[in-house]
Amino acid sequence: DPSVETFERRTTEPTLRRIARRMVELTPGLRGLRAKRAWSGIIGPSADGQPIIDVIEEPSGLALATGFGGNGFGTGPASGEAIAELILTAATSVDTTAMRLERFRAPS
Repeated sequence: DPSVETFERRTTEPTLRRIARRMVELTPGLRGLRAKRAWSGIIGPSADGQPIIDVIEEPSGLALATGFGGNGFGTGPASGEAIAELILTAATSVDTTAMRLERFRAPS
């Protein structure tokens, strides 16, 4: 995995070609279409590979929805709803216990 120091701010042509080939393999109807634009960014997973969805005590009221490791696009709507519920009501309609930041704290 590239480090922040080697992160490319642009998506390179070889990368675009590799992605385009894979997209056509998965969805043949895309063959012949051209990309209009490309995006690149750092995709950072959490230490255990699971997302963090939590409101933490310090700094007061900081809400976290992070560490998705590239899966944030697919889970974005549900994650957004969960973090909004936490911010507004301090509870969620689904169990997000396994996604709390405290899972990384050493046992006392």
